[in-house]
Amino acid sequence: MLLFLLQRQGELITKDELLAAVWPNQFITDSALNKQISRLRNTFDAPDCNKSIIETVRGVGIRLAVNIEVTDNKSEEFSSHRFNQKTIISSVVVIVIVMAASFLFYHYFSQPRLGSAINAKIVDIVPLKTTKKLINIAIIPAEKTNEWLDIGGLNYLSELLQQHDEIDSINPQADWFKQDKINVLALQLSQAENIDFSLIVKNIKQKNNFISQVTLRNKHGVLANNEIQATTLTSLFEKIDVWAIQQLNITSGVVFADSERIAKISDFILESYLRGLAAARSRELNKATQFLQTAVSQNKSFFPAWLLLAEVEAELGNFQKSLAISKTIENLNTFDDYYLNDLYNVKARTLIYMNKLEDAETYLNKSIEISNQVSDMKAVIVSLSNKALIQDRQGISTKTMKIIKKQLELVEKYNPLPSLIAQINHNLAIVSQHLFNYDGAKNYIETAIEQYQRLQHYSGLVSSYRVKSNIYNDLAETGQSLLALEKAEKWLDHVDSPIILAHYYTSKARNLYEQGYLNKSKIQIDKLYSLSITYDNIEAKIMALIIQAELQISYKNFDDARHTVTQMLDIVKVNPADHPAHAEYIVAIDMFLSALADSAVVSRKKMNNYLNLYPLLTQSMSHHLQRIEAHIFAAEGYSNKAISMLQKLMDYYISNNHLLYASYIGYEILELQWQNDMDSYLKTINRVQEISTFDYPILKFRAKYFAYQEDFFNATILMQELKPKAREFWSNDDQLLLENYQLKLNN
Repeated sequence: MLLFLLQRQGELITKDELLAAVWPNQFITDSALNKQISRLRNTFDAPDCNKSIIETVRGVGIRLAVNIEVTDNKSEEFSSHRFNQKTIISSVVVIVIVMAASFLFYHYFSQPRLGSAINAKIVDIVPLKTTKKLINIAIIPAEKTNEWLDIGGLNYLSELLQQHDEIDSINPQADWFKQDKINVLALQLSQAENIDFSLIVKNIKQKNNFISQVTLRNKHGVLANNEIQATTLTSLFEKIDVWAIQQLNITSGVVFADSERIAKISDFILESYLRGLAAARSRELNKATQFLQTAVSQNKSFFPAWLLLAEVEAELGNFQKSLAISKTIENLNTFDDYYLNDLYNVKARTLIYMNKLEDAETYLNKSIEISNQVSDMKAVIVSLSNKALIQDRQGISTKTMKIIKKQLELVEKYNPLPSLIAQINHNLAIVSQHLFNYDGAKNYIETAIEQYQRLQHYSGLVSSYRVKSNIYNDLAETGQSLLALEKAEKWLDHVDSPIILAHYYTSKARNLYEQGYLNKSKIQIDKLYSLSITYDNIEAKIMALIIQAELQISYKNFDDARHTVTQMLDIVKVNPADHPAHAEYIVAIDMFLSALADSAVVSRKKMNNYLNLYPLLTQSMSHHLQRIEAHIFAAEGYSNKAISMLQKLMDYYISNNHLLYASYIGYEILELQWQNDMDSYLKTINRVQEISTFDYPILKFRAKYFAYQEDFFNATILMQELKPKAREFWSNDDQLLLENYQLKLNN
């Protein structure tokens, strides 16, 4: 490439000419071409120089920008279709010497100044880092807004800036558009470690013109601002991009592909994409698909729109549709490695949702390979997130923890966005909880909450307080669990994610019925149903049905539970590939219900069928399966074996401090021991009472034990004490039992 540029020095060379000369009869991606041009620049450009040996003319091509005298006559042997290794080596030696002298001149007599290329106000100039180091720049809205031109536009601008080799752009976050103190946010981000600049942008449409007000700052203050005008959307963002790289002294432009592609995008297509992008960021996913479909139907090669459409369909649970779109993108076969990388990650996440974990890992490995080649650390971070999700689905929490810690390390270095760091701490808390490291889980989630509070990140706060609640729930500290949920309640109106809200209502419903608040729990279930209607979200409905089934089983309303489970199975059977994660949990509920309510033959057959259909259950739900099988053994007449299996499970959960689940297992052991092993029954009562925080079940078991010993006085006293403590768990059967004890006491 260098010799070809030398032969044509001073001439403008198009991409096609360059590809034909250097890579004849080969398919070369744009990123591979850009990479070689960047390598030449990195080799010959002086660190602090604003001129490059290779000049980019946007949308046209490149040229060698300095005059070089070639003294080796062998360079004449160069052919556009053949290279001679000796020619290259001998010529490059001479070239390096000449270029070194040339750029010493540029270095000492042409020192760049920030903003010198345009008429802009410059305040408190601070020398920029050399362009040899990646620049992290956060894109921020200038004010609170819900305008598509800002929400979609700023995300699109981030994509444009990201295409420069020397910039690692940080996409604007959804909650930034809802904040009033934008300048405070910009200062905070600029002061964050490894974030070099904040670019504050306000986009306006006035009649037939587009206007963008832009401000660049770092931690020391405002560096430059300007008002940029354009008659078209495409030219507006091109001008902002040019202004930004001029301020940052970036010398490497977008060489060919994307500038040509942008030129072919009409304002109608770009507006459709920006509206779709804005809707997607605002979680209006159905609206997003309509705009994105419009964009791709008008321009089949508009890859950002295709990729976002595939991602949105996956988030909607339309996994088959998402994969079909991914296949369409692959068939186009004209995109560069960066888009291919994004495609692999979108496809991998979709396959994870479908529980096709091996296929997903194949695409992730391809993505990581490309990322290492083109130094795309953002893609590596996304790939690690997906890899962690795979390990979590497989129940391998130790590997998950290792991957997420590596992800945190990379994020802090390459994409140090405070909300992303908070999200990773949030995820570390969940994995620590799965590993029964509750002290670690509490520390991680408190860190996430503190970070989200500083950012006023409402959805992050709601989600993190829910995780905190779940941690305390595992420890059977149900009061602390409910308190965490109540703290999050004030931010619910600021959250527009149906999934985050659904998880919150699910956790609260569980917490309430575990404490005996049946009617309050039903209110949360009703909210889940309303959520599913408001957002047209089937996931929220499935969560509502899951909680309803759990509640019915705990109250031994087995007939109602069967009806609820049937409703869930009917949903996932329509398109099982679109609800794989829920399907596994639903069949686990169905197996447990069957083990409690059906004959051993029916429940054993059902379990075997489900394990054939969902082999991952043996990894992801191994302890749940042991619990189910114990009850099947009990139904088959092997009570001692069943009790022994449940006792081992109870020991396992107690040893790991998962006390809530241990107490559930204890209640089941007591029911199996009743009148079969009364000595052990009393020991189990004493053991469960040490870990249980809800008096109703354990006092009822103890009252039954007193009645068995014909101590109706203590049995009556306990049931009378129990009645106000039982809350809505108190049933007609409990009232009749109390009256029966009183009758026997009086007799």
